[in-house]
Amino acid sequence: RSSDLCNAFCFHQLPEELPDDTEPPQGCMFDGELHKFGSRWRTPECMRCDCSSDRSVNCCSLIFKAHYNENECEEILNKKTCTQVVVQRKNRALRCMGVVMVG
Repeated sequence: RSSDLCNAFCFHQLPEELPDDTEPPQGCMFDGELHKFGSRWRTPECMRCDCSSDRSVNCCSLIFKAHYNENECEEILNKKTCTQVVVQRKNRALRCMGVVMVG
């Protein structure tokens, strides 16, 4: 039996530099949208993001990249709910054993 591993990821987006005479936005710019300070949102790519008071954005994946035997198993992702399962190819009703989710 093989053991499956997963890798999650996060990133920190620094605010854009503004000219000295520019009033900074009252929130964080992310993908062309202004988000209020202290707000939290989920992106279509299943990232959970937070807007910090320094106008920076912190995002972490809600979906983990699973490593598994692709000959025996397959991953099913639901981007609407940001959930995933790794199932057996021969019987998709059965989950693969040994899947470890690390976040």
